[in-house]
Amino acid sequence: MSHHASSSDPVDPLPSPGKGIGVPASAASARVQPLALVPDADSLASSLAAEGWRIVRVGQAASLREALVRIGEALHFPGYYGVNLDALTDCLRDLPGPTALVWRGWKQLAVSDPDGWARLVPVLRMGAEGQPPFAVLLAD
Repeated sequence: MSHHASSSDPVDPLPSPGKGIGVPASAASARVQPLALVPDADSLASSLAAEGWRIVRVGQAASLREALVRIGEALHFPGYYGVNLDALTDCLRDLPGPTALVWRGWKQLAVSDPDGWARLVPVLRMGAEGQPPFAVLLAD
Protein backbone atom coordinates (compact mmCIF):
# COMPACT_ATOMS: atom_id res chain seq x y z
CA MET A 1 0.00 0.00 0.00
CA SER A 2 1.39 3.35 -1.02
CA HIS A 3 1.43 6.22 1.44
CA HIS A 4 0.65 9.61 -0.01
CA ALA A 5 2.01 12.51 1.99
CA SER A 6 -0.29 15.35 2.82
CA SER A 7 0.68 18.80 3.94
CA SER A 8 0.40 17.67 7.55
CA ASP A 9 2.64 14.59 7.10
CA PRO A 10 6.26 14.85 8.22
CA VAL A 11 8.57 15.23 5.26
CA ASP A 12 11.57 13.43 6.68
CA PRO A 13 10.82 10.12 8.43
CA LEU A 14 14.10 9.92 10.31
CA PRO A 15 14.94 7.50 13.08
CA SER A 16 15.06 8.62 16.65
CA PRO A 17 18.47 8.38 18.30
CA GLY A 18 19.37 4.84 19.21
CA LYS A 19 22.19 2.37 19.03
CA GLY A 20 24.96 2.52 16.47
CA ILE A 21 25.30 0.12 13.59
CA GLY A 22 27.22 -2.74 15.14
CA VAL A 23 30.80 -1.63 14.53
CA PRO A 24 33.53 -1.68 17.15
CA ALA A 25 33.11 1.24 19.52
CA SER A 26 35.37 4.15 18.75
CA ALA A 27 35.05 7.89 19.02
CA ALA A 28 33.40 8.42 15.63
CA SER A 29 31.70 5.10 14.95
CA ALA A 30 29.99 5.26 18.34
CA ARG A 31 28.29 8.48 17.19
CA VAL A 32 27.07 7.02 13.87
CA GLN A 33 23.42 6.15 13.39
CA PRO A 34 22.25 4.10 10.39
CA LEU A 35 20.29 7.01 8.93
CA ALA A 36 20.39 10.30 10.74
CA LEU A 37 20.30 14.04 10.31
CA VAL A 38 23.82 15.07 11.31
CA PRO A 39 24.51 18.78 11.85
CA ASP A 40 28.29 18.19 11.80
CA ALA A 41 28.30 15.66 8.93
CA ASP A 42 31.65 16.81 7.51
CA SER A 43 33.37 16.57 10.88
CA LEU A 44 31.88 13.14 11.58
CA ALA A 45 32.80 11.97 8.06
CA SER A 46 36.41 13.09 8.60
CA SER A 47 36.57 11.19 11.87
CA LEU A 48 35.10 8.08 10.25
CA ALA A 49 37.58 8.33 7.37
CA ALA A 50 40.41 8.43 9.92
CA GLU A 51 39.01 5.16 11.31
CA GLY A 52 39.08 3.50 7.90
CA TRP A 53 35.55 4.18 6.67
CA ARG A 54 35.04 4.98 3.01
CA ILE A 55 33.24 8.33 2.66
CA VAL A 56 31.09 9.05 -0.39
CA ARG A 57 28.95 12.07 -1.13
CA VAL A 58 25.59 12.49 -2.85
CA GLY A 59 23.99 15.77 -3.90
CA GLN A 60 20.44 16.75 -4.68
CA ALA A 61 17.93 14.46 -6.36
CA ALA A 62 14.38 15.41 -7.33
CA SER A 63 13.06 11.88 -7.84
CA LEU A 64 13.59 8.40 -6.48
CA ARG A 65 15.15 7.31 -9.76
CA GLU A 66 17.58 10.23 -9.73
CA ALA A 67 18.50 9.44 -6.10
CA LEU A 68 19.12 5.78 -6.99
CA VAL A 69 21.35 6.82 -9.90
CA ARG A 70 23.33 9.26 -7.72
CA ILE A 71 23.71 6.74 -4.89
CA GLY A 72 24.86 4.09 -7.36
CA GLU A 73 27.41 6.47 -8.88
CA ALA A 74 28.70 7.61 -5.49
CA LEU A 75 29.11 4.04 -4.26
CA HIS A 76 30.59 2.88 -7.58
CA PHE A 77 28.02 0.13 -8.02
CA PRO A 78 28.76 -2.32 -10.84
CA GLY A 79 27.40 -1.84 -14.36
CA TYR A 80 24.65 -4.38 -13.74
CA TYR A 81 23.14 -2.21 -10.96
CA GLY A 82 19.47 -2.08 -11.93
CA VAL A 83 18.70 1.41 -10.54
CA ASN A 84 15.79 0.18 -8.43
CA LEU A 85 15.22 -0.51 -4.74
CA ASP A 86 15.87 -4.27 -5.01
CA ALA A 87 19.18 -3.62 -6.79
CA LEU A 88 20.11 -1.05 -4.14
CA THR A 89 19.42 -3.62 -1.42
CA ASP A 90 21.64 -6.17 -3.18
CA CYS A 91 24.50 -3.76 -3.86
CA LEU A 92 24.53 -2.41 -0.29
CA ARG A 93 25.24 -5.99 0.85
CA ASP A 94 28.34 -6.04 -1.37
CA LEU A 95 30.05 -2.86 -0.17
CA PRO A 96 33.81 -3.38 0.19
CA GLY A 97 33.98 -2.17 3.80
CA PRO A 98 32.59 0.35 6.27
CA THR A 99 30.98 3.13 4.24
CA ALA A 100 29.33 6.42 5.13
CA LEU A 101 27.23 8.21 2.53
CA VAL A 102 27.04 11.96 3.20
CA TRP A 103 23.89 13.22 1.52
CA ARG A 104 23.51 16.95 1.04
CA GLY A 105 20.31 18.02 -0.64
CA TRP A 106 18.27 15.02 0.55
CA LYS A 107 15.44 17.39 1.45
CA GLN A 108 14.79 18.03 -2.24
CA LEU A 109 13.82 14.37 -2.68
CA ALA A 110 11.77 14.34 0.53
CA VAL A 111 9.78 17.36 -0.68
CA SER A 112 9.53 16.73 -4.43
CA ASP A 113 8.95 12.96 -4.25
CA PRO A 114 7.68 12.13 -0.75
CA ASP A 115 6.48 8.67 -1.83
CA GLY A 116 9.90 7.90 -3.29
CA TRP A 117 11.58 9.19 -0.12
CA ALA A 118 9.28 7.03 2.01
CA ARG A 119 10.21 3.96 -0.08
CA LEU A 120 13.95 4.71 -0.05
CA VAL A 121 14.39 5.30 3.70
CA PRO A 122 13.59 1.71 4.80
CA VAL A 123 15.98 0.29 2.18
CA LEU A 124 18.81 2.52 3.43
CA ARG A 125 18.01 1.55 7.03
CA MET A 126 18.00 -2.14 6.11
CA GLY A 127 21.37 -1.70 4.37
CA ALA A 128 22.74 -0.18 7.55
CA GLU A 129 21.66 -3.16 9.62
CA GLY A 130 23.90 -5.57 7.74
CA GLN A 131 27.58 -5.98 7.21
CA PRO A 132 29.78 -4.29 6.24
CA PRO A 133 28.85 -1.23 8.29
CA PHE A 134 26.95 1.39 6.31
CA ALA A 135 25.52 4.72 7.41
CA VAL A 136 23.74 7.61 5.71
CA LEU A 137 24.62 11.02 7.16
CA LEU A 138 21.90 13.46 6.14
CA ALA A 139 23.60 16.84 6.00
CA ASP A 140 22.00 20.28 5.83
